[in-house]
Amino acid sequence: MNRVRTQPLPTIALVGRTNVGKSTLFNRIVEAKKALTSDIAGTTRTRNIANYWWRGREIRAIDTGGLTYDDSLPFEKEILEQVERGIKDADVVLFVLDVQTGILAQERELARRLRKVGKPVVIAINKVDSVKWRKRSEDENWKALGFGEPFFVSASSGSGVGDLLDSIHHKLPKEIVIPDEMIEEVKHLAPGEKPEGIVARIALLGKPNVGKSSLLNSLAGADEVIVSEVAHTTRETFIIDVQHEGKKFQIVDTAGIRRKARVEGGLERMGVSASIHSLDECDVVLLLLDATEPFSKQEKHLLGLAENKHAGVIIVVNKWDLIEDHGQEYRTEYTNSIRMIYPFLRYAPVAFVSAKTGFRVHQLFEMVEKVAVERAREVEDEVLHGWWKTMVRRHKPVKGTGTNHPSILSFRQIDTNPPHFEVVIRFQSSLHNSYLHFLENGLRESYGFEGTPIVITVRKFKK
Repeated sequence: MNRVRTQPLPTIALVGRTNVGKSTLFNRIVEAKKALTSDIAGTTRTRNIANYWWRGREIRAIDTGGLTYDDSLPFEKEILEQVERGIKDADVVLFVLDVQTGILAQERELARRLRKVGKPVVIAINKVDSVKWRKRSEDENWKALGFGEPFFVSASSGSGVGDLLDSIHHKLPKEIVIPDEMIEEVKHLAPGEKPEGIVARIALLGKPNVGKSSLLNSLAGADEVIVSEVAHTTRETFIIDVQHEGKKFQIVDTAGIRRKARVEGGLERMGVSASIHSLDECDVVLLLLDATEPFSKQEKHLLGLAENKHAGVIIVVNKWDLIEDHGQEYRTEYTNSIRMIYPFLRYAPVAFVSAKTGFRVHQLFEMVEKVAVERAREVEDEVLHGWWKTMVRRHKPVKGTGTNHPSILSFRQIDTNPPHFEVVIRFQSSLHNSYLHFLENGLRESYGFEGTPIVITVRKFKK
């Protein structure tokens, strides 16, 4: 068991203008590819947050968006708000500059603002990737920014990062000694296992501009990510812990996923890949549809993707505030249309919300909790034994491609999250897929399993 402290973690925030290598340095510090990195200015638009350990102490790191102080550029105002929030949350600010461009006007403006904050600031001169750049760095008056001696680092190779972290470590608030009774015991987590106390891990999934980031902000009750009308604003996955009525949920906002033919290279492809990978670790997917747009093949692809990952699914119809008819009759008609177009997800509940106004958004927490419970549901062997005997009497097994008529020897549950059942039949026989669907429907009628896929595998018994 590990012992973890209940006090807030000491926090650093990485700030700087666009394309100075903040995200690369952030990844180096937290020792993970948490943030997308590229040579394209403005890659990071929202805050990335991760924890790292240094000298036996756990520290929180925030990677903020790159600044230009050019109001004509898209998202500049929103990025500035995120940067200011990161600085506010930080105990130490890590000011990152590029040795290869020197001090630009944007750095001077940011330095002026940082001096007003009154928090410790550490200067990191990045991209010192060779002796040539180290020598050139001596020509720049870095001290003119007003924060003392800088640290010369190469985020790509890791050179100088250790000394930088030492300096940050000394500037952080002294660690508070907490009585033993206030220290919680937690176990090491297996891959994919939820952190203790988390009801469910939720992934927001949908095509670009369907309102995922707006929904995340509404669920979190704060402007955690940038929201805009420009498609594909979210290029990175963004993870946040949210509390609702004393219960903790972990939410992942993913990059909008478009059809392959429309996915651009580089950043967008990386963001889509991260989005798909995030589904492997989530419990429940909130699949967003746009109430103002007709159904498309893209939604069907995304629903199939969620089903293939065996995650729980809740279909969330967003922008319901823009629909004139809010009545129950129209909601039922809309739901039936979804069931007809996507029959393979008939088990998924449907919610009608407006992320923009907050209409019925918080009902999603209750729905997610219910789906999480259904995913973990176990049915005892004795109960299942009587159940499948009844099902066989109701409808005899249907032969598949085997030469002999199948006979079910046993039926049991072998796993949860999602519910996984095993049916054992005689050797040299097979079950038709339609009969597996019959068993799945019977399980749902008898035991629920709302919102979660059911996996049924067939094993042949040979004497």
